[in-house]
Amino acid sequence: MFCNSSDDCPHLVAVIDRTFAECNGGELYKAIATIRGLLSDTLLGMIEKAEDPDGDRVNYELAAIFREAIENYDPAHPDDIYIDEGMFLEWLV
Repeated sequence: MFCNSSDDCPHLVAVIDRTFAECNGGELYKAIATIRGLLSDTLLGMIEKAEDPDGDRVNYELAAIFREAIENYDPAHPDDIYIDEGMFLEWLV
């Protein structure tokens, strides 16, 4: 921590553990579930409409997350969208 705090520092954007692909603190920690939920809903809508992410409209990180979601999509569980946590955190920060 830059401020030598032993606790979570509110001035940090995100405390990312890349080894385990986890966000353990910072301002994004409070909103990460909401952001993941919005992304899941968006990906599900794109999958249902058979949309393909356009490289001009979607950055390459989101396109990669979308491809992973499609590869792991199971029509037997249509509301369960896989989001690779490492890719998600890389895109987020």
